Amino acid sequence: MKRLNIRGLLAGALMLSVATVASAVDTVYLDGASAVRGTVTGYTKDVLKVQQGSNERELPVNTITSVNWDQEPLDLKNARSSEKAGNFSKALEMYAKVKENVGGLSKDAQTDLNYLMARAEARQALASNPSQQAEAIQKLEAFKAANRDHFRYYELHQYLGQLYAAQGDTAKATTAFNEMKSAPYKDYQMAAQILAADALFQSGDVNKAQQDYQSVANMQTETPQELNRKNEARLGLALCQIQQGQPDQAVEIANQVISETEPTQAAVQARAFLRKGDALVALKKPQEAVIAYLAVDLLFASEPSLHAEALYHLSRLWGQIGKADRASDAQARLQSQYPESPWNKTN
Repeated sequence: MKRLNIRGLLAGALMLSVATVASAVDTVYLDGASAVRGTVTGYTKDVLKVQQGSNERELPVNTITSVNWDQEPLDLKNARSSEKAGNFSKALEMYAKVKENVGGLSKDAQTDLNYLMARAEARQALASNPSQQAEAIQKLEAFKAANRDHFRYYELHQYLGQLYAAQGDTAKATTAFNEMKSAPYKDYQMAAQILAADALFQSGDVNKAQQDYQSVANMQTETPQELNRKNEARLGLALCQIQQGQPDQAVEIANQVISETEPTQAAVQARAFLRKGDALVALKKPQEAVIAYLAVDLLFASEPSLHAEALYHLSRLWGQIGKADRASDAQARLQSQYPESPWNKTN
C-alpha cells in the first residue's frame, strides 16, 4: 500500500491557500485609466487607503473614478456600466439585485453599494424624473448623515447641490456646493464653483454665471484635473457668450480648448465640440455645426451624456442640410441608446 505524502498534501494546500489570498483584491480605478490593486483597509473623506503587501497607499479621492470590490458579483459590475451609460433604470434594477444578496461583500463594499444606489437615483431624477428629486435628496442626505467621513463625501455634494438647484432651493444648493468646495483639492474647489455657475446659468442669471465661470477660468493650474476644470469653466463662458449674442467669441474659445486639450481628455474635448456647434447654430451655419456635433458622435461616444446631446442636435440639423435619413438615424440612436437622457425627452 502506498503511503500518503502528508508533506506534499500540506504544501499543496498551503500553496492553494496563498493563491486564494493573493487573488482576493480590490481594484481602485484612477483618473487616467490606471488602477491600484490591493485591499481597501479604510478611508476618510479625503483619501482611500489600500494595502499592497507591506505597504499602505493613501489615494486622494479626487483621483478615484470607481472601485471594484473583492468577490463582487457580475451584476455589480454591470450595474456600474449601465449607470455610466445613462441607463439608470437598469442600473438601479441590478443594484437592487445585488443588495438582496450581499453576503460575499465586505462592509466597505456594502456601504459603497448604498451610495451607488443613491447616486443612480439622483442622476435619474436629474435626467428624466423630476418627481423623484425630493426622494433622491432624502436618500443622499441619509447616506451623508450615516457616513460623514466616506470617500464619496465630496462627490455626493455635487449631486445634492444639483438636486437642490433643480428644486429651486438656492440656499441649500449653495450650502452643498460650498461643502464640496471645502475639499483640500483645488480641482474639487474649482468644480464646485463651476457647478454653482451652471445652476445660475440654468436659472437665467447669465451675468452672475459668467462672473463665476471667469473666476475659475482665470485660475492657475498645476494638475491635469485642475486644467480640465479650467477648460470646463472656459466652455461655460462660451455658453454665456452665445446667450449674450456673441457666438463668434464662443467659437474662438471652443477652438482654443480643442487645440490645447489632449485627445485623451474625451469629456473636455466633447464638450468643446458641443459648444462650438451651439455657437455655429447661433451664427446660422448649420453645415459647420453638423461637423462639430458629428465629431462628438464619431470620436467621443464614450461620453454618454455628451454623446446624447450631440445626437439631439444632429437629429435637428441633418434635415436642414437635406439629409433627412441621417436625421432619422440620429434620433433613433438617441432614443435607443439613451432612453433616460433629458435630450431624448425634448425630441
